[in-house]
Amino acid sequence: MNADTHFDKTFTTLSGLIWLPWVGPKYLARPTEARLLVVGESHYAKPASPDQLARVLQDHIESVTYTREVVSESLVDDDWTTPTLTALPKLITGASDFDRERLWADTSYYNFVQRMMHYNREGGPERPSWDDYVAGWATFVDVVRLLRPSHCLFLGLAAVHSFNYAMNHTEGIEHTDIESTEYVGRAQARRASVTVDGHTTELIFVQHPGKYFSWSRWHGYLSTRHTQLTNWIDEQKYTDNKEA
Repeated sequence: MNADTHFDKTFTTLSGLIWLPWVGPKYLARPTEARLLVVGESHYAKPASPDQLARVLQDHIESVTYTREVVSESLVDDDWTTPTLTALPKLITGASDFDRERLWADTSYYNFVQRMMHYNREGGPERPSWDDYVAGWATFVDVVRLLRPSHCLFLGLAAVHSFNYAMNHTEGIEHTDIESTEYVGRAQARRASVTVDGHTTELIFVQHPGKYFSWSRWHGYLSTRHTQLTNWIDEQKYTDNKEA
């Protein structure tokens, strides 16, 4: 399954966007009140040795379809996976069995931080900086302006700390400030909204699903606090198996 390329010419003009977002081939046919954009955090380079780092970073940067390849190979075809990508569709659908092709045909995905992180760096994986997150919000506004999602599901809570600052320094964008909702385990969920060109998008921030993550508990949170999202996802019947 290939991504929709309708916006590719415009995507390539966005200065902060390195990798083209995955846009499901049926995403743009969905009503604007029922569109999901999943926002991952960042891509990681994993060179086999330190002397290969520069080459690996450059190869990934030059591959503008890298995000799309991740979605196609892992989330759609299930050729390989990571803990994050294994948990993600279960978080969305609330089930361990689901129709991968239909789900990702209807859904969009991109990574918030558009700078490659070094995973096996001495001292631990590299983390995005404050500047990465602030720049990420500017790019996010550009992506939302084109895709007009009704809901954005953020995988991780780190971006919340720069949201109010970034939105207060962005002209022409209305927003509600970050709101803390409830704890799910040890992580406190957040929510906010942005209005871009008259279209309002709800932002949902959950614990990063990379480790120590209960997709069933977090789906329960979505079902309680974000019923508009989960109601129309359930209506699509991506799965009839609701067993955790």
